[in-house]
Amino acid sequence: NNPAGIILTRSEYLASVVKEADRLNGIHEDIEVIRRQARRIAEIVGGLLTFSRPTALQMQELDLNSLVTECLALLSPKLYARNIQVHCDMDKGLPPVSADPNRLEQVFVNMVVNACQAMPNGGQLTIDMYVDADRNYLVTSITDTGHGIARENLPKIFDPFFTTKEVGQGT
Repeated sequence: NNPAGIILTRSEYLASVVKEADRLNGIHEDIEVIRRQARRIAEIVGGLLTFSRPTALQMQELDLNSLVTECLALLSPKLYARNIQVHCDMDKGLPPVSADPNRLEQVFVNMVVNACQAMPNGGQLTIDMYVDADRNYLVTSITDTGHGIARENLPKIFDPFFTTKEVGQGT
């Protein structure tokens, strides 16, 4: 579902740029078609994911800094459109991690998208990654200046399929 989300993000950005230019109306209509079809893809895939069996993990060694940088690059139009400043403090010496890159990308993309939605009028997104030498953990911290999570929802945030979003919004 991430490719559909990225298509939506990029087409929304292009639609806003073209609409501001107001001289490329034919292109604006084409972009609207792309947006509608990408939404359909996202809905279909979302439905399939809900009812499908879990897939096996595709574990591999990966560079977490590169993965997060790629996620931010994919979402840069959304961040720019929302006037969100990104600050990353990623330790260059992080060891490789063994993980499924697609699932980890989904986690980071969802976290950044949620942060964007929490800051509709702009703000600051901060990503810190480092090794906690005392505990031998790799730590990733993602913070934003958005409105936060309602106290009553905190106990539910790790429940499968829990969401505060309207139907068709978010993953």
